[in-house]
Amino acid sequence: MNERYWHCDLHIHTQFSKDSLMEPNLILKTAVKRGINCLAITDHNEIEGAYRVKLYSKNYNIRVIVGEEIKTSEGEIIGYFLNKKVPQGLSPEETVAKIKKQGALVA
Repeated sequence: MNERYWHCDLHIHTQFSKDSLMEPNLILKTAVKRGINCLAITDHNEIEGAYRVKLYSKNYNIRVIVGEEIKTSEGEIIGYFLNKKVPQGLSPEETVAKIKKQGALVA
């Protein structure tokens, strides 16, 4: 992997989101074919898929960012570099606070 540059896809869903059927290994194989060396897995209201992709990524030399696309009371917010799942249904302000409490990034 070229350590100088990251070629990232910052919004990927796995089979843990209702709108995707992608399994972790298929995501990683596809990334390699496309020259992507960094993925952010941002399933809807779930981080289990991100942890699975991260586990398998060691075989592919791809960086994986654990993320979540969180449904708030007013829309969706993405958290990147999460350590634990953020609950859905909170206000945007509460959601942002929970993301930041983990030292994670809000998008």
